[in-house]
Amino acid sequence: MSSHSDKSALIKRGLIVALGLGLLTALEFFAGRVPEMGAVLLVIIAVGKAALVLEYFMHVGKLFSDYSDGGH
Repeated sequence: MSSHSDKSALIKRGLIVALGLGLLTALEFFAGRVPEMGAVLLVIIAVGKAALVLEYFMHVGKLFSDYSDGGH
């Protein structure tokens, strides 16, 4: 891949993660208003947000991948 397409892919992935986190935050807001099922739904949403942050920002998935790609 060229440098330009690498940057484009990273920007696209970053935007998808940002939109996903924004959507999950909006769902959290509305789930907090539903007393019957709010707590369970909030925990599920929190786990989803944590997974996105761990994968995208903390690169935890690379811990379980092959190190032959030259990563650190």
